[in-house]
Amino acid sequence: MSDATLIALTSALTVMAAARAAYVYLFDVLPARRELRERMSAAPTAAAEGRPQDILRARTLSTIPTLNALLQRVSVTAQLETLLTQAGLSLTVSNVLYLQAALTIGAFLLIQLELPMSVPLALASAVAVGVGLPILHLRRRRMQRFKVFSDQFPGALDMIRSSIQAGHSLNYALEVAVEELPDPIGAELRVVLEEIRLGLSARDALDNLTRRVPISELRFFAIAVVLTRQVGGNLSEVLGSLSNSLRDRAMLRQKVRALSSQGRASATMLIALPYLMCGVMSFMNPGYMGPLLHTPVGRKFLLAAVGLQVLGLVLVRKICNPKELQVA
Repeated sequence: MSDATLIALTSALTVMAAARAAYVYLFDVLPARRELRERMSAAPTAAAEGRPQDILRARTLSTIPTLNALLQRVSVTAQLETLLTQAGLSLTVSNVLYLQAALTIGAFLLIQLELPMSVPLALASAVAVGVGLPILHLRRRRMQRFKVFSDQFPGALDMIRSSIQAGHSLNYALEVAVEELPDPIGAELRVVLEEIRLGLSARDALDNLTRRVPISELRFFAIAVVLTRQVGGNLSEVLGSLSNSLRDRAMLRQKVRALSSQGRASATMLIALPYLMCGVMSFMNPGYMGPLLHTPVGRKFLLAAVGLQVLGLVLVRKICNPKELQVA
């Protein structure tokens, strides 16, 4: 890439970033502050006049009313919003869409400059990169949050069991757990407690929790609470048995990861080795990788090799992470 092309690409990306920052400030930050000031000034008036206040959180996908109304009609945005909630991020769906659009444009310009290919193929590759990278990042954040939740959950069960053994109700036990436990489990239990206080039944609140955090350990807890409330029984003993079972399950999961660590390390090295060798060969002999990157046959072989590597990575993950031991 020549210096002029690099300067032009850097300038274009800088202008796009500055325009995006100005757009966010003008259309996201300022309207949000204005709406907050209006709500804070209107809340005492509503209470003084005896009018009911809105205590439910509105489902806002964008701070722009027109875009928010448009996104409300698209079913895919609901899945994206669920992914953001499960990842524990406070971003809106529109922020993710803006990021995907910016990444798509940048990837398209980079592909056109570095890999001379047809416009439809370059556009399809740019869309795959721009749309796929944020989704992969969100799914990774989601899995990391679920793993932390799963690691914290046995301790939370012990705390709830101790409170119930002391003679307290389930609501008080949840309140103690919310005050003592860190996020993400403290934040999720706080939502459950708030829903119960607003009049939702414990079963519905726990069902909502299992939808936000769809892990098997949490489903066991919800079933135990619902059954003991409907059929009867000693909830503290059930939670104690469940806590011990979850600890044994976590130990088995760690044992499987330890036994499969050599295979996972070998797979990582084998996947990274071709790219490292390509980089070394391109540095030592700049024209050596030209036939692979700049000819139709070479690009086909390159795509086939990447596809086979992705398939191998998926198979290794399936083997090293059995379905019965997956966090979610």
